[in-house]
Amino acid sequence: MLKKIIHTVSGSAASAIANLIGYPLIIVLYTSTDYGFFALFLIPATIISSFSLLKLDILVATVEPEEYPIVELYSLWLSLIFTIACFFISLIYFIKMGDTSIVSKAILSSVYLFLFQNFTFKNALNISAGNTALVGIVMFIYSVLTVTMQAFFSMFFNNEFGLIYGLNISLFIANIIYLYISKSNPFLNLTLSSLKGIIRFIKINSKIVYPSTTQGILNSMSVSFHTLVVSYLGGAQLVGVFNLCMKILMVPIRVFSSNIRQIMTRNFADSTDPQTNLKVVKKLTLIMAILSFVIFAITNAIFINYYSYLPKGWQEIGIVIFPISIWLAFAFIYSPALAYMTSRQENYKYLVFEAFNLLSRVVVGVSFIIMEYEPVMYLYASSLMSALLILVLIKSIIWKT
Repeated sequence: MLKKIIHTVSGSAASAIANLIGYPLIIVLYTSTDYGFFALFLIPATIISSFSLLKLDILVATVEPEEYPIVELYSLWLSLIFTIACFFISLIYFIKMGDTSIVSKAILSSVYLFLFQNFTFKNALNISAGNTALVGIVMFIYSVLTVTMQAFFSMFFNNEFGLIYGLNISLFIANIIYLYISKSNPFLNLTLSSLKGIIRFIKINSKIVYPSTTQGILNSMSVSFHTLVVSYLGGAQLVGVFNLCMKILMVPIRVFSSNIRQIMTRNFADSTDPQTNLKVVKKLTLIMAILSFVIFAITNAIFINYYSYLPKGWQEIGIVIFPISIWLAFAFIYSPALAYMTSRQENYKYLVFEAFNLLSRVVVGVSFIIMEYEPVMYLYASSLMSALLILVLIKSIIWKT
């Protein structure tokens, strides 16, 4: 397990470093308002992506290797179905937002969903198959491509469209790489019988699928609501700052937390000794807590001291980075507990957590809008609530099993 973690984490670290190096370039080429509209563009596809795979990216870690091809077919069918749905939902969303490029953004949103879902599943599939080094390499290429393509398209679009096209093109190339390496085209195997098999497969794994999918919906709605409240209180410019801070602070979660969860879920599913697994989870949770404190403390120290050197419109990063860190520092910690929970098919606990997390953000957000409080204070209040709920979730998984 340690070898898999090292391979995946090293690859993710390389891609994360590529992203971090590219952010200064993005800050120079795009305004914070551009980045804000880019973040708002992603909302419908982000919410749909939370349930469109029906958690096949998690389930693939629990099936036998010979079942990988059929699960991949299921994921492809679901991606196609929800891509069509995404187009019409995005149309409604952009109309309600008063956007001036409704149809073009709806098309780009649905394309992004399809590419992102396939990329997400391919990553999960290869991690489950033990191809962790490959995932690391492809993630690095994707990260470099994203920054490169977004910088390239800034020459043609002086707005959020440069960011959108750059993201979609980089996802497209990453998917092509996986398609080339696999030397097989799953599109050729799409049949009605494989479509019918999805329902049967979901029923068999209903204890994981239903609570996990619902949890994913609640999570994406929670993050999207977060963005919309910041937009209402501070405008698109502050949304851009908030979104970039999120991406920067998500780097350690991408590098360590998410990959460790994927690998540990596979190993816990293969293990027949839950007590040994529980001991491993407790030790890793403590290690993750220490690592989280160090990483986020250093990150905040850097930005709080040097934010004044950023271009005009981006300097608010020094103000919003700490409240966002409170929430994400705790989100960094709970991946071992979530992996253990999934292996025991106790995903309902995560569902309850997300329900309360969304409810707390709605209550706090609506209250702050009515009272017309500062958006930064909203970030503090909502982050503290999320951190408290994460601690309760970890306790319920580790100390009440």
